[in-house]
Amino acid sequence: MFCGDVPRPALALYAFAQGIPSLMVTGDHIPADRNGIKFYRSADELLKPDEAGMSRQTLHLGGGRFSEVGMLAVAEALPPVTDVEDAYAGRYLDHFGAGALSSTRIGIYQHSAVGRDLLAHIVMDLGAEISFHGRSETFAPVDTEAIRPEDVALARDLAAGGDFNAIISNDGDLDRLLIADETGLWMRGDVLGILCAERVGATGVVTPVSSNTALECSGRFATCRRTRVGSPYVIAAMSEELAAVSAQVCGYEANRDFLLGSAMPCFRSWQC
Repeated sequence: MFCGDVPRPALALYAFAQGIPSLMVTGDHIPADRNGIKFYRSADELLKPDEAGMSRQTLHLGGGRFSEVGMLAVAEALPPVTDVEDAYAGRYLDHFGAGALSSTRIGIYQHSAVGRDLLAHIVMDLGAEISFHGRSETFAPVDTEAIRPEDVALARDLAAGGDFNAIISNDGDLDRLLIADETGLWMRGDVLGILCAERVGATGVVTPVSSNTALECSGRFATCRRTRVGSPYVIAAMSEELAAVSAQVCGYEANRDFLLGSAMPCFRSWQC
């Protein structure tokens, strides 16, 4: 099944619902001449223990399939595009409600991200007034952790002349979000993680050792657990927490990757 140019989470949501494995070919935040592949099993992400079994397997593709520079020697015909975006957008509207962002003005820094129009669609459906900025047809490797100086300056310039409540953006495949406050300051991922964990009512929170200690100092969560750096370690620890004591578990990384480990039936007020 070919899902076209879509955000990684939209692909994962659809594949999980179908109970089938999936993969995402993406440049994400790396230079345009490089690609990566992100894999999902039929119900969850690949974890570190899975890699050992994968590395023991050998796959013989046969000669003549690839050129000397690693490209396909003969173009493959792709099947028709299967739409996965409607279900992904509907997930937000169904949960938060059409007026969740009413009376807010939000600037959207689009750059070249694959989910830029879908993100705008979701925010508008939630009731926000939006404006578009920085759209580009040339790939921009926007890193949500090591934010580029030009992106720091852009957010501050937009805030100075836009009267926004917030400015939002995302990385290349929309699995990490950038959020700036009304002054145009991009908020740290390990601060956003704490705020999101509190809003969803999490009782257990997992994060790598690279995140700051405001998590424990906040005193807002029953359990706080630290892991090695990398989402597979965070996900594995979240699963252990679910099996142990915590009723509602989430995880996050400093790169603004936020993960729900359990269903969150009700969100606390988003008014700060």
